[in-house]
Amino acid sequence: MDLSTVHNKLVNREYVTPEAFAADVRLVFTNATMFNKPDDFVHANAHKLLQSFDSQLAALALIAPAVKAVGGGIIASKALTKKKPMFNKVKFCSIVLADSVSS
Repeated sequence: MDLSTVHNKLVNREYVTPEAFAADVRLVFTNATMFNKPDDFVHANAHKLLQSFDSQLAALALIAPAVKAVGGGIIASKALTKKKPMFNKVKFCSIVLADSVSS
C-alpha cells in the first residue's frame, strides 16, 4: 500500500467508509516505520505523518470514537454501526491526506 494507491482509491470512490480510508493511510505510514530503521529519515517522518493524520482525523469527528489507533493498527468495536452521515467523502479524505502530507 502506498499513497498513490490511496489516492486512486479515493478518486475511484472505492472507500465505503472513513474507517477504510483511515486504515489504508495508517497502513502506509506504519509500513514505512516497520521497514525502515528508527534512525532513518523515512521512519521518523512516517511516524510524524501518522500522528498528524490521526489528530486531524480525530478533530473532524467523522469516525466513531470506538476506532482507535493502537500500535499502528486499528481496533474497532460494534459502535461503528453508529456513524455520522458523510459529506463528499473524496473531498474530505483528500483534505485530510493533503494536510497530513504537507505538515
